[in-house]
Amino acid sequence: MSEDIEKTDSKTIDRLYELLDYVHHVGRLNQKPIFRIEEYKQLIIWEHELKGKIGIQHNIVDDDDGVSIWLRIERLKRLAPPPIPEQIQEWIAVGNDPEINPQIKEKLIKTLPEQEAQKLVAEGVVAESDVTNPLKEQINEIKLRDVIFRIENNSQAKADIDNYLNEQWLPWSEEEKPRRETIKIYDSLFSLQQTIEAQGDEQPIELIWGIGISRWLCEGHKINHPLIEKPIEIEIDRKDGAILVNPINIDPTIAVGGYFALENPGVDALLRFWKKHFSEMSEDIEFSPYIHESFEPVLRQASTHLSESGTYWPNVNPDKENRKPNNISESLEITDSWVVFARPRSSTGFIQDIERFQEKLDESKDT
Repeated sequence: MSEDIEKTDSKTIDRLYELLDYVHHVGRLNQKPIFRIEEYKQLIIWEHELKGKIGIQHNIVDDDDGVSIWLRIERLKRLAPPPIPEQIQEWIAVGNDPEINPQIKEKLIKTLPEQEAQKLVAEGVVAESDVTNPLKEQINEIKLRDVIFRIENNSQAKADIDNYLNEQWLPWSEEEKPRRETIKIYDSLFSLQQTIEAQGDEQPIELIWGIGISRWLCEGHKINHPLIEKPIEIEIDRKDGAILVNPINIDPTIAVGGYFALENPGVDALLRFWKKHFSEMSEDIEFSPYIHESFEPVLRQASTHLSESGTYWPNVNPDKENRKPNNISESLEITDSWVVFARPRSSTGFIQDIERFQEKLDESKDT
């Protein structure tokens, strides 16, 4: 009796697997292929844009619960530029953007009593041609003149301005620029987190950590997309407001939709290797963009399965600190670098759900 039940269960699982395989295939066919992550029209932050930035930490462990944090971004404050000395305040305009140089006025126009204007001409402070009748009609007995003060004739103001720029503004600017870069990244992730919370399940957006950027001009399509995807989430540290980017407890997936649409003959072999790699990977090895052995074998296989002339970037990259992918070319290049990006969770999420269900069935077969 028990043997009959086992056979029935086995047949049911086989039929269910075949049905899932069919639904997965139809889903792939109906899914619009995405060749470039720019097509999602959402947030994109590349690894090289996050490396070496002030206030940004990589691959750390939470002191409280031991949870792995892939990315931590401090909540930095903007520092105001140094105050302008009083004697040159009317000559220079300084904004809060360290990328924009202060604006120095070439001239000032002041309306002064005629006697004072004549004295300035006599002292050589202003030229006689720069003293004119005022545009506004005079309403009192004191004769007034419009006097043009030119910076080129004011050596003391020029010296004070140069001193302010070189001794105060420039050092502030150089120190503030990297802070503003981190603040910009923080603001973009914080805004995304707020959007995700506000939209809920109505217009869901998912955040992805993509590993192994494949770049290739293939059959008229520019491919610029990571091969391995891992869902991640954003948390706000209640203690200091820092942004924490953590992996979600969902298995990584391989993104070959574009290659599937192009009917690349190497996709099937790559998918088989993908499943084999993760089924045989030691439990001691945690999947992480910072642990190469957790993903690098797949990327190496992809560089050969997807193109006969494909290149695995670390093999030819002379500068290991350079994490910026090369420009797209007619030769496939796959990097070991990563990118954080957002996208709508539409059919992509559906396909991934099917794949996870298939993996669960595979596990039930083994047991």
